[in-house]
Amino acid sequence: MSGSYDPALRSVLVPLGDDLRGLLGDDLVGLYLYGSVVVGGYDPGVSDLDLVAVTRRGVEQLDLAALDRVHHKVVARDPCWLDRLDIVYVAQSTVAGSIGQDSVAVISPGESFHVTGPASDWLQNWSERWRPGAVATGRPSPVSWSGMSGRSLLLNTATCAA
Repeated sequence: MSGSYDPALRSVLVPLGDDLRGLLGDDLVGLYLYGSVVVGGYDPGVSDLDLVAVTRRGVEQLDLAALDRVHHKVVARDPCWLDRLDIVYVAQSTVAGSIGQDSVAVISPGESFHVTGPASDWLQNWSERWRPGAVATGRPSPVSWSGMSGRSLLLNTATCAA
């Protein structure tokens, strides 16, 4: 995990990354932090954990039931994460190509794990709250962030792992 964040986050991010790598193998391109952990304002015990999981395959091809079991495992290890995980799964081809109607899989506070879209609906969230060095697992993104649109930010993040 890169970046300087609340050390307590390692206790959730390291096993989550390990579980996702164990399930997805090479299909996991990277797991990237965004939101309050990265830009500031993270409140331990209150804030949710915002993550983008970039995968080699489209979300329709992933074992969503097994991914949901990984989410439940996080909560079983530490119940404080109940209703505080905000993870978006998106295909590398979606973020590297013309983002439009492709689906994403999402678990968010107050919602069960589900497939939704279009992926373009998520661009504003990512571009406003993503910062350099926010890699939980996978390759770092060698991106110049200042003045970059969400579209090009995602393009560079995805292609860095190609």
